[in-house]
Amino acid sequence: AAPAAEAEAAAPVAAVVEETAGVSEALVLGALTTNDVKGAKYGGVARAMAYSSIPNLDRVDVTGQYGDAILGGLYNKLFEWDPFNPVVQKPALATGWTVADDNKTYTISLRKDVTWHDGVPFTADDVVGTWDWYLFTYNNFGRGRRVGGFLKKFVNPADGWGSYKAVDAHTVEVELGAPASGFMPLITSAQHWMMPAHEVTKDLGAETYVPAHSGDADPPIGTGPFKYKKWVQDVSIEWERNENYWKKDPFGNQLPYLDGYLGMVLTDKALQFASFKTSRIYWWPTFPIMNPAQQKDVKEGLGAEGKVVIREGSSHLLEGNVINLDWSYGREDDFRWAVALIMDQEEYLERVFGGAAIVGAVLDPRIFPTFALPQEEIDTSPWMKQPKTEAYAEAKTLLAGLGITEAAPLELRIVCRNSSFYCAEAEVLASQLNKFGGFIPKVEAYTPSVGSSRVREGLFEMNTQASGITVADPLNPLQQRFQADAPPREWILPNGDPDPDRIRINELTQKAANELDPEAQKQMIWELQRILYFEDLNLIPLGYPSTVIPVWNFVKGLCNFGGLYECQNREYVWLDQ
Repeated sequence: AAPAAEAEAAAPVAAVVEETAGVSEALVLGALTTNDVKGAKYGGVARAMAYSSIPNLDRVDVTGQYGDAILGGLYNKLFEWDPFNPVVQKPALATGWTVADDNKTYTISLRKDVTWHDGVPFTADDVVGTWDWYLFTYNNFGRGRRVGGFLKKFVNPADGWGSYKAVDAHTVEVELGAPASGFMPLITSAQHWMMPAHEVTKDLGAETYVPAHSGDADPPIGTGPFKYKKWVQDVSIEWERNENYWKKDPFGNQLPYLDGYLGMVLTDKALQFASFKTSRIYWWPTFPIMNPAQQKDVKEGLGAEGKVVIREGSSHLLEGNVINLDWSYGREDDFRWAVALIMDQEEYLERVFGGAAIVGAVLDPRIFPTFALPQEEIDTSPWMKQPKTEAYAEAKTLLAGLGITEAAPLELRIVCRNSSFYCAEAEVLASQLNKFGGFIPKVEAYTPSVGSSRVREGLFEMNTQASGITVADPLNPLQQRFQADAPPREWILPNGDPDPDRIRINELTQKAANELDPEAQKQMIWELQRILYFEDLNLIPLGYPSTVIPVWNFVKGLCNFGGLYECQNREYVWLDQ
């Protein structure tokens, strides 16, 4: 059981510390030092980019990088990775936690000095209300995969999978469905903000989804360093300084430093890059990733001139090609394996990622060095091996068995969002399928919001997408992409029967999630990766591209670490001019 922790020094879960201690590139790269905030100046408005428009201001609908660019400064989490020492998990709205001998009952104590932006005190009812809202909207409407979708793997009372309750005004008790090493990393993760119960619980039980917050008439209310000021849909959002924020910097100065923040919606890729180069926006976000030509431009231009500071590292993005499971071939094992055999990972590395990626990886060794399967073993996978002669021969045999040949080619739509690498990946996939023969692929490119809508509606055969690794838990990417739910859902074959191979993957993933011994868990995670590399897969991983995050040199106190969207409320950011 983890020992109790006080407000400024929570005791980290041992498995988390062991893992993050080795993640120097993924975590420590973006850490702050006390020198970064020593002598910080107050005032000014920071300007940043949101790459997509949003439908409302409800957290369950507004996740990802654009969600944090729109709403990140308004909220806090129960726990956080210490911005100054990112291998340490520390309390935020919580003051500490204990774990019972059953390894699944957590007692979380809360701060008593925090109020919501509307003056209502923060209490245990808000934690319960937040989780009720996250689970209700995901279970009933499929919204909020990164919040309710992740939470239900650990606790989901609607399915009889654990429970939670307010013990008193400042204590919450959680009983997980089963012991799990990933629960504390989840509630410490970037996406797991706390929301006000008096706002979000009013629509629990509704037959249709009603956003918790929708704009000026119903503004989002948080406990964070900034308060909501104004939102113009598809254009921008403004925050203003929360004068009553509960947190201070290491020198005892009141946070935040900024007077405000302007998040601008920029969906055109050329305009995004031009806005950064002209300092209309002050830093490039963790997503979308600059393409290789843009990275070269910034390094040789603004970087060489000393006008921007450039950080480089893993993007925390698992890129992959996804097959529509509701399509006639979507659940055909032979079809999925054939497509994987056709794909040439080396071509993606050069044409899409500019040579800077860990190709084919299910787990990025820069993020999870202990749990990523060794690269020398990955390289022996049938669909990773070079040259592709043997792989092509096997793919032709598998496809012929499904009636797909050059004489009877298969038409398919490859949908991509016009952001990051997605459409470049789609074009390479189409060219590889054309070269192989037996396919008539068509790439359909859309704006981020429209593309996401078409994927949700199933209007595609294949699509290119990425999963942000937002939780410092090696099972998170596996659960996101390769497991259904907890307890695992059945994977149904075209004939209507459960797929024994997929059930095996689901059950092994769940078993690994419940394993508390780090070495035993590592062996299970390695075995899961072996299944995906050598036997069966539903997402065909392209790997983890590297990224650069350039920041104009007058911006200080900006941190990026601990998962793709960590450290996004900008409480330590200040402007030197």
